[in-house]
Amino acid sequence: MPLFRISVVDGEAKLHKSSAPLSPALRQGLASDGPVMILIHGYKFDPSQTVKDPHAHIFGYAPKGNFKAVSWPSHLGYGRGDAQEGLCIAFGWPASGWFWDVYEEAARASRALADLVRQIRVIAPGRPVHILAHSLGARVGLGALPLLAPGDISRAVLLGGCEYTSRAEAALDQGAGRSVEVLNITSRENDVFELMFERLVRPGRLRDRGIGMGLRTPRARWVDIQIDHPETRRLLFALGLPIADGRHRFCHWSTYNRRGVMRFYAECLRHPRTLRLETLAERLPPQQPRFSRLLTLPDLPALLPSGLKRPS
Repeated sequence: MPLFRISVVDGEAKLHKSSAPLSPALRQGLASDGPVMILIHGYKFDPSQTVKDPHAHIFGYAPKGNFKAVSWPSHLGYGRGDAQEGLCIAFGWPASGWFWDVYEEAARASRALADLVRQIRVIAPGRPVHILAHSLGARVGLGALPLLAPGDISRAVLLGGCEYTSRAEAALDQGAGRSVEVLNITSRENDVFELMFERLVRPGRLRDRGIGMGLRTPRARWVDIQIDHPETRRLLFALGLPIADGRHRFCHWSTYNRRGVMRFYAECLRHPRTLRLETLAERLPPQQPRFSRLLTLPDLPALLPSGLKRPS
């Protein structure tokens, strides 16, 4: 059972479209070896609505839809029959509606996520538990950290996260936040969407900003990775993890649908000792200025379909 579907119903994590109790199913799913990866979607998905169900979209093995329909489980190495695959938990929560209402709903989903992780820890206390979260899903993941004990979450990969730096920093100072390693995946393609987030949601403090530009104060276990920076692509190419160049001036989904990025995340979560945060932090370039991608002149060859070639 490599793929485990969860839906948050009335603030509680339950099996998707099932009345069976969660704990026995979890115990069965955790019987195999390998890491536990919890996938958390962002805004507009809702497992209770068929047309917005993430389990039939990015959480499915063969999703149908537009360019945003990329199978997260498949790209992370699940569904291949490998005994070491581990358990993939697709965590669906009600994220449709007015943005500011969903932002508050994310905090409630954090509590359901924390309860789920605690159950995993009781059943399999030695298993590494990782998080991969996009957009408002990053708020869900970060919000669960203070509710858990140090060591409960090993790594969190946040993709174009919708959260303020002050709240992210507060989460890192409590509970599981004191030990978790965070790879904060950013992109200048997401700048327009982050600005919209900052205009819709009240900040946590004066001059606060979203995590898309990185934390204001460096943290030992937090690394900001601008995935569309040419220097980042050169570094990952040298590590055997090529990533395609971008064709968009703005895109909220490029942190997971750009060719090659999901393989990078799979390596980060499956082989954390190989891709150490300290090594990445030493070699990664600083974040480029906000809107720098919009203000530069277009590179005409980049407008054409491109493959995973060596960055120029």
